[in-house]
Amino acid sequence: MLFENVILKKDILREFSGYEIKVDESDNGLDIEFTGKGVSALYLRVREDMTLEFDRWHDNYCKTDDEYERLLWDIRDILENKAYAVSVMTGEHLFISFLTRAKMNSAEAFIDEDPGGYASLKKTGGVIKCAFRNESMNKEYIIEKD
Repeated sequence: MLFENVILKKDILREFSGYEIKVDESDNGLDIEFTGKGVSALYLRVREDMTLEFDRWHDNYCKTDDEYERLLWDIRDILENKAYAVSVMTGEHLFISFLTRAKMNSAEAFIDEDPGGYASLKKTGGVIKCAFRNESMNKEYIIEKD
């Protein structure tokens, strides 16, 4: 695929024709916002690479066919509430943010996924925020201090 802004815009509008989409083209690049009532906005920014932003999470995608397919897959899953952004906050500090498709049931289950990487959260405490596009599905889990 050619990764020119006009082609990307046309392809995104075609791929996601059932969604409310705002497009802003400028000399800086292409900004696409997936909007709607009762849903959180999803942003795609196209510059040197393509950046997808949702809640506190973001990821960069290179302008290659494989990466573009991964981008479309992530957009589709976020729009359909099959993927959601997880943000772990310690006070006002963002500890980690990622996109996941796995079900999360508790703070303990989250820490058990990577005890070496997340065990320090038991010392500081924190909040795990799960942000879905459909805001009514959002969840929050508290990590208690030891």
